[in-house]
Amino acid sequence: MGYTLQPNTGYLMPASFGPVRRQDTLHYQEVTRLSISYVTEKDALAALLPEPFEPADESAVTVYCQVGRGVDLMAGGGYNNIGINLAAVFNGKKDLVAGLYAAVLWENDTFPILIGRKLLGAPTLYAEILDPWLEGNNWRFYCSR
Repeated sequence: MGYTLQPNTGYLMPASFGPVRRQDTLHYQEVTRLSISYVTEKDALAALLPEPFEPADESAVTVYCQVGRGVDLMAGGGYNNIGINLAAVFNGKKDLVAGLYAAVLWENDTFPILIGRKLLGAPTLYAEILDPWLEGNNWRFYCSR
């Protein structure tokens, strides 16, 4: 005999794995983040934003690399990501909100990619991402497919 899906309960695919365990807070034991920001032309930034987003007054782009270890949701494992955020303003019919627009996010583990897409709507792609390394006085990071 099969199983019965419970109403008002979240499931990921395949649903036969059971309901998603509710977790109000996601813990990371350790997070290291390196980032660099720069200001660009408003028109260049506007070309990357969908409507109704507009470039912020200071048209900043931030490129970052983040290493997370001891992630609860991954049974204590970890993953790396590299992302590009654009300083933007959401100019909707009712609301006007300034913040960061996530243009793209590369991750080196499929689990956070799938969860990020399904639950958060994050623009995630898979890539090989090594831990950042120090070369002389400069930190370096990259991703490749």
